[in-house]
Amino acid sequence: MKILVISDSHGDIWALDKVLARCDGHIDMAVFLGDGLRETIMALDTYPNLPRVLVPGNCDLWVIPSQFPDEAAFEADSVKFFAMHGHTRGVKGGIGEAAAYAAQRGANVLLYGHTHRKDDRLVDTAYGEIRAINPGSLGRGDQTFALVETVGGKVVCGFGEV
Repeated sequence: MKILVISDSHGDIWALDKVLARCDGHIDMAVFLGDGLRETIMALDTYPNLPRVLVPGNCDLWVIPSQFPDEAAFEADSVKFFAMHGHTRGVKGGIGEAAAYAAQRGANVLLYGHTHRKDDRLVDTAYGEIRAINPGSLGRGDQTFALVETVGGKVVCGFGEV
């Protein structure tokens, strides 16, 4: 399964549209990790059949929690993912707490945003090793995103720029 992972668009609908158009027909799912949820929903309306996971960030103040919980778990090809923005788990100070939180919930991969820095690493926690992936920021700085592919229970991650 091929998954587009984006975060922190911060109002840049142009960047969202450009990346979604480039990936159209080449991805099986889109995951958005917060801070720009409103424009992401609008951009994804163009792709009504594309499965999606959406979580809000600290700048998505209009969100009703019952509609968009702060975190989401999903599975793809036997790989368990846990998605969050990361602000509630202090990721700007390090990803240890967020990684342990996701691993404790049985995840193999943590997808997080908030730092605006792309990252892909293995993290040892008290609950086992977990892979942590941050796509960077689509709307700020280097304007990056991640493409995550699951192949036979393994995860391959690459990054792209707008």
